[in-house]
Amino acid sequence: MNGLIRTIVNAVDPERHGYAKALKPGKEGVGESPRITFKKQIEASFKDTAVRDFVDVLALGVMPGFYTSCATEDEYKGAARAKQIVDDFNETSDMDGLLQVSGREVVATGNSLWQLMTPDKVQRVVHVPIVSFEKVFTNELLEFEDTQLTKKRKIVLGFKQTAEYGGALIPASGLCFFRYNPIDGSGWGSGLMRALMEEYSWDETDLNTNTNVTRTRPSFMEIKAKLDTNLIRIFEKFGGQIEAWIAENKTLAQALQAELKKTPQYGGRLVASGKIDIKIPTFEGRVRFDGLVDYLWNQFLLGGQSPLVKLFTTPGFTEASATVAKDMGDALVKPIQRLVKRNVEALWRKVIVAADKDLDPVKAAVRLNWGSPKVPELKLSDLVALADISAKSGQPFIRPEELRKNLVKFGVELWEPESKGGA
Repeated sequence: MNGLIRTIVNAVDPERHGYAKALKPGKEGVGESPRITFKKQIEASFKDTAVRDFVDVLALGVMPGFYTSCATEDEYKGAARAKQIVDDFNETSDMDGLLQVSGREVVATGNSLWQLMTPDKVQRVVHVPIVSFEKVFTNELLEFEDTQLTKKRKIVLGFKQTAEYGGALIPASGLCFFRYNPIDGSGWGSGLMRALMEEYSWDETDLNTNTNVTRTRPSFMEIKAKLDTNLIRIFEKFGGQIEAWIAENKTLAQALQAELKKTPQYGGRLVASGKIDIKIPTFEGRVRFDGLVDYLWNQFLLGGQSPLVKLFTTPGFTEASATVAKDMGDALVKPIQRLVKRNVEALWRKVIVAADKDLDPVKAAVRLNWGSPKVPELKLSDLVALADISAKSGQPFIRPEELRKNLVKFGVELWEPESKGGA
């Protein structure tokens, strides 16, 4: 039904019959750049230890490994064949590796792209670094299908790479695009790096001049970087002792000052004549900044959307607090998992059809499942029953030596039979 509506809408001349647009007119034909370049976002995610943990903790929750499943043979006879095609495709494309890399990109930037190396046959895909893209070209409905408007204005849809990567415009038909959390009608998604790296501006009235002024708060990434740098400077300035050398006259003071400049950094001997008094003042800050630093750190953690990092860095976290933090982390990763699962399964349907046109990918129902397949727990009663069935049927379902080894694993104490000849 949605496809029919879209077809009807696309066939209508937008200048004669208006409809709500998702894309701002100013972005039609010129493309849309990310608010912060992907290169800066990815660099920041590696160069700050806290941000690295934000991304890693969420990404590990998003991509815990996967396995495939399909309909039963009774539901669809070609299901096993379809699943085998998908499994072969996953092995050829290193699907597990693709998901691990893309999981981190989606968490950090909200975007990731795979290139279909064989668009017609769909036999292999590879990951394309998100840092290689600088613009996305979509139609007025934020899609990659041509409409009357895009045809009329000769707008080419797709993704433009940076000059460093060749600057080509890659059609969307040859790519698999993961876009998470698009904001404000954007063709790009947004991840946790955006909240940490965007500055914020607002207008207010200057009470001294009674005029409107614009103020800007730096990004939390920049605020944290300044705090880190200033803490290093404070340590370097006040980490060692501060000595006050008091001489009896100016001449001696100048001579001492000149000699002290020559003194090695890690110690030395100084000989002087005259009365010298050396005092070591204590340094006590008049203002304590602990509360301010804690506030900024908490704001930074909120931007990182990873409560588990707070657990690692804050003393006194209880088991109950850890459980709540874990539950919050799980809630954050589930939407991303649904996005990835939906896109990957859509790709698998193309893979199945390309490999065998007689197969119905919908009926085959090849699914991506997170985690590991559940293995039924073997009980001792099951083992005994299997041995009994094997003995009665005459079929070697389980050999005697296999039965003995499994019984030992269950803690059954067994002895080797005595030899007939005796000692």
